[in-house]
Amino acid sequence: MSYGIAWFVLASAGGVLAWLMWRSLRRFGLFAGLTASLIVVWALTPLALNGGEYAPAFVALLFRLFLERGADASTPATVLFFPTLAVLVVFVGLYIRKQIGGGSVQSKSIKWKG
Repeated sequence: MSYGIAWFVLASAGGVLAWLMWRSLRRFGLFAGLTASLIVVWALTPLALNGGEYAPAFVALLFRLFLERGADASTPATVLFFPTLAVLVVFVGLYIRKQIGGGSVQSKSIKWKG
């Protein structure tokens, strides 16, 4: 029961942090979405531990890099690499689409007189 609550708290905190980052960076367009998406992906990507339980891969990476001497950080780094790559590919595709043909989207703050 406490295991499920811990993941729920982590998901909620990641969602709130992602929303706050998006809200504060929304004037930068796609960068705000990229930042929020990476926060959610890094907070919720699980890593299987030895005891059969799961931990957030980002937290495991930080622990193995800075708190455990001689620990191998390649496993959590590899686990985080592929979801991060997927998010980056999506946002690079959105950026290319915006640059090529999606430039007709109008901002809400601009009022057009017709």
